[in-house]
Amino acid sequence: MARKRDYIQEILEKRSRTLRRTTRHEQFHKRYSLIMTSFDLLRLEKQIDRDIRVELLKYISIGSVACIEGYFRASIRDLIDYGSPFIDNVKELENIKLDIETIIRLDREKVSIGEFISHLPSISNLEDINRTISKIIGDDFFDLIKKIEYDEFEPLEDIAKHLIEDIQSVFRSRHIYCHEIAVKTKPTLQQSDDHIGATLTFVDTTEAVLQKLMPSGKTDRR
Repeated sequence: MARKRDYIQEILEKRSRTLRRTTRHEQFHKRYSLIMTSFDLLRLEKQIDRDIRVELLKYISIGSVACIEGYFRASIRDLIDYGSPFIDNVKELENIKLDIETIIRLDREKVSIGEFISHLPSISNLEDINRTISKIIGDDFFDLIKKIEYDEFEPLEDIAKHLIEDIQSVFRSRHIYCHEIAVKTKPTLQQSDDHIGATLTFVDTTEAVLQKLMPSGKTDRR
């Protein structure tokens, strides 16, 4: 019989691998800046064998999705821990149950409700992210992204037409490279550059949305 997952232990182990007193946005950029530097090395270093360069480029999408998922789990945590109205919307999420034993362990291990709930939903693709965030904020997440003023020279609505499609491409590439041998699939420098640009725009725009939703500074304090 399969052993029951210990979610709280998983959370404590994951917490030990992140920086304390560092915001979700800072955590994202600290890791992602290294991914960007790695890409620059692959782009500029002429001595790297072509086949090795192609293989290493596959890790751009893998690292990008890891950073996106980590950032959004931290965002779900912060929204719920912020309080109303977001914690009131947790009931809209599927398969979220808190029994007495779990509540006692949350208190004993000093795991917040937001930290616990953010660990549970699947966010392995863009549809999962939009569905989960939309339920918590009580509004369509993608619609809010489109309303953010990103660049005075390029309205975000124009960017958003391609942004969702570009992020879907990042997730699609990551899925292929993590779950298939895919020796015939060869990412290009341009594709990797596009994935980096889309990831940065998506996360930075989401952060602007969250700052509007949580303006008092009560959250994002880890």
